[in-house]
Amino acid sequence: MADSTESETEAESETNDENEVQTSLPTTSKSSCRKFTGAARYKSTFQNEWTVKYKTFLRQVHGNIHAFYCNVCKKEVSVKHQGERDVIRHKDGEDHKRWERSLRNQPILNLATSSTNTLLFNTSKAEVLAAKFIVEHNLPISVSDHLGPLFRQMFPDSTIAKNYASAHTKTNCIINDAIAPPMQQELVSQMKNGPFSLAIDGSSDNDLEKMNPLTVRLFDINTHKVEGRFLDMCSATASTAQAIYDKMNEVLNKHDIPWDYCVGMSVDNTSVNVGRHNSIKTRVEDANDTVYFMGCPCHILHNTAFYGGKAFEEIVNFSADDLCVDIFYWFEHSSKRKNLLSDFCDFCDVQYRQVIKHVSTRWLSLESAVERVLKQYSPLKSYFLSNAEQQARFKRLKKLFQDPMTEIYLYFYQAVLPSFTCFNQLLQRSDPCIFLVYEGCWSIYKKILGKLLKVDKLEACLKDTTGDLMCVLENQRSDKDLFVGITTRMQLNKCLADGDISDQQAKKFYTAVRQFYIAAAKYMLKNLPLGDETLKNAQFVNWEKRVSGSFEQVAKVSLYFNYQ
Repeated sequence: MADSTESETEAESETNDENEVQTSLPTTSKSSCRKFTGAARYKSTFQNEWTVKYKTFLRQVHGNIHAFYCNVCKKEVSVKHQGERDVIRHKDGEDHKRWERSLRNQPILNLATSSTNTLLFNTSKAEVLAAKFIVEHNLPISVSDHLGPLFRQMFPDSTIAKNYASAHTKTNCIINDAIAPPMQQELVSQMKNGPFSLAIDGSSDNDLEKMNPLTVRLFDINTHKVEGRFLDMCSATASTAQAIYDKMNEVLNKHDIPWDYCVGMSVDNTSVNVGRHNSIKTRVEDANDTVYFMGCPCHILHNTAFYGGKAFEEIVNFSADDLCVDIFYWFEHSSKRKNLLSDFCDFCDVQYRQVIKHVSTRWLSLESAVERVLKQYSPLKSYFLSNAEQQARFKRLKKLFQDPMTEIYLYFYQAVLPSFTCFNQLLQRSDPCIFLVYEGCWSIYKKILGKLLKVDKLEACLKDTTGDLMCVLENQRSDKDLFVGITTRMQLNKCLADGDISDQQAKKFYTAVRQFYIAAAKYMLKNLPLGDETLKNAQFVNWEKRVSGSFEQVAKVSLYFNYQ
């Protein structure tokens, strides 16, 4: 009771003192018109002496002068309100003390080898190997909670299994505090002393911050191979060119990595990345004008097939993408429909196969989806023609399967899509293949034009940079010589002979095929690096080109990247 009376008296005296101070302060017209004063107007900044005074838990945050990083709580804490008082308040807070108690109770991870403590070393080694396995195979960290009991059941006579004690907390510490730092330090060391290329791409998440993983490709002096390595996540609140570049530049500056050693940058083909005036490309070139930028050729090739299919659809009103998507979603969530289709497969003596899902953003899925539909075309046709449903998707599919031209269209796609997917797969190789890009781009361009043009007109059309000569009908093959695929032509001739389709429908099909090739070739001519001198000279790296390669190519590439 006495304590409460004293505290009330002290509170009253403090209130009176504050009132006296407030009444004693002179009021001016300048201060009275301010909306915010004090710390709200003048933010406190981080002081370097704090790293010595509070070295047990505090370190400076790179790029934020109004905060510090707490090594115990693993988070940034603002000091912009009261400066050092904010540091003390956080140190004395319950959250910070709870984390300190938790760390004190954690067993110390001792990785040092010792002849007297072999069991501890072997146990720690097993825990590190398990952590590396989880990271390598992209498994949830929570898996580690079950590994200890599992190992003890699997190896009951093993002393290492009995001493294994690495659940998710310890595994997380091993990954982030034991494995990652030396690996990143080694990567940074190599980036400071030799050429490297960077690649960055934004994630599709819609959180407060968008992740932009920054990866590095360099020649690893330890493995003697060209390796890809992860450098930083580069999370940003905006997806503008300035915001992404600032994050990249911040990461390189933090590790004292010069832009001078960056020889290439791999990004998507959006204007934010490779635009002429306001993009990541323009900002990187300001830092190092020799950085080589090449948009994603896989994306370009995918778009080539897309625009060819779009031109084809405008003539015959058929989209292979829409057909594959509709078929998949019609059967996806219904076991009844799948079983009924299986019965039709048995009736047609065709093996039942799962319908493949086609996704427009997956570059290689359309060819697989089309092939799967053709393998089950007879059962699918029987299914849709033998049933009656009122859903719009069913009606669309039934109308398509009633048209004998649908199968011909699918056979054409089956014949033409491998030209795109094969080159796309070549570009997605894990080993370096920049020396194959130039020849590969010209090869796919010639292949598409060769399916459309007469042999004696091909050379002239290849030299035409406008793409006008390929549109001239006299330069194109006749309908009987136009490439549509052997199976496609056989099915077309069969339908004509049986009277299932008319000559007008066949003529319309050939017109659509021509427009497919023209649209695809024009898009490649505009977007593929067919005139890139750097890629052309880089062919000397290809061992198969050693006869035609020249020292001039070596000199031009070396001079371009300032490696004389």
